[in-house]
Amino acid sequence: MQLTVERLFSDPPLTGSLPSSAQIAPDGSSVAFLRVAGDDRERLDLWRYDVAAGTSTLWLDARQLAAVAGAGDGRGQGLQQARESAAEKAERERRRQFSRGITSFTFNADGSALLLPVEGAGYLLDTRSGGLRRVTPADGRHTDLRFSPRGSSVSYVRSGNLYCTDLASGEERALTSDGGGTVCNGRAEFIAQEEMHRFDGHWWSPDERFVAFTRVDESPVPETQRYEIEADTINVIAQRYPFAGGANAEVRLLIIDLGNGQVRELDYQTPGGDGPCADYLARVDWLGRHLVVQRQSRDQKSLTLLRFDPASGTCDTLLREQADTWINLHDNFRGIDAE
Repeated sequence: MQLTVERLFSDPPLTGSLPSSAQIAPDGSSVAFLRVAGDDRERLDLWRYDVAAGTSTLWLDARQLAAVAGAGDGRGQGLQQARESAAEKAERERRRQFSRGITSFTFNADGSALLLPVEGAGYLLDTRSGGLRRVTPADGRHTDLRFSPRGSSVSYVRSGNLYCTDLASGEERALTSDGGGTVCNGRAEFIAQEEMHRFDGHWWSPDERFVAFTRVDESPVPETQRYEIEADTINVIAQRYPFAGGANAEVRLLIIDLGNGQVRELDYQTPGGDGPCADYLARVDWLGRHLVVQRQSRDQKSLTLLRFDPASGTCDTLLREQADTWINLHDNFRGIDAE
C-alpha cells in the first residue's frame, strides 16, 4: 500500500491506539486506561480491562460527556464552556497533553467513582452503575480538580479562587474569596510548573479537616509580550514572565480548617531572608497529621524539609541538604503512618 500525505494524517492513526495513563482500581478487579479513538486521533476515550475476564472494553466515549454538559457537536467540542486560558494551554504543553476528550481521571478511595476533568468541567462516573453527572457549576472554567482523601468532596479552582463541593448534597463552598487579576489561590504558579514540575496548588489532609493551598500574586513580575506564530497569523500574548535574576511571583502557603473556617499562614521562607520571593515552595505533602514542605533556595544549592502543625502553625526542621552546585528535585518523598 502506498502511503499518501492524506493517509498519514487521516483516521484511524497509523500508530494504532496504544493505552496510556493506566490505573489499577482500588479493589484490583480492573485497570482503567485511556486510548486514542479510532475515528478521531485527537480524542481520548476511557477504557477498562477486566482482570478476571482478560478483556478490554470501551468504558466511556468522551462524546457522551457533551450530553451531560448540555451541548455538543458530535466531536465533544460542546464540552468547552468558556475559552481556555493561556495558563491552561501552557500547563497542557508542560504535561505533554496534546489530545482532547478524557485526558486524565482519578479513582476515589474505594473505587466506586471516577473523577473526570474535561474541558474546564468536572464529571463523576459511578463505576458500578455507569451513571454520569457533572459536579462543577455550569458557568466558568474549573481546573485542578481532585477528590478529597475519603472521596466525600471534590475541590477545584475557578476564577482565581478555591472551592469544594460536597458530593452527597451538591453544596459548593468557597474556601477563598480574594482571587482574580494577578492573584490565584490553589493553583501552581509558572515557575512551579515550568521549572520544578509541581502542578499541585492545594493539598487535603488525610482526615479531610484541613486544606493547604498556595496564594500566588504575580504583581511583582513585570508584564511582557509572547509571540505565538501560527500557520496564518501571529498572536501577541501579554504574560508576566519571571526572567532569570528578576522578580518572582509571591507564593504564600496557607491552610484552612474546614471545621471552623479559620485560615492560617504557614511561613516556609528562610528566616531573615531576602524577601517573600527568596525561596521556592518546591514540594508539599502530608505526613500523618502534619504538613511537610520542601523549601529550595533560589540558587538551588539548599533544600530543607519542614514540618508544620496545621492547627498551631508551629514549624520544625526535619532535614537539610546542601550542595556546591545544585540539588535536583524529585518526587520520591513518601509519608508513612509512623507517628
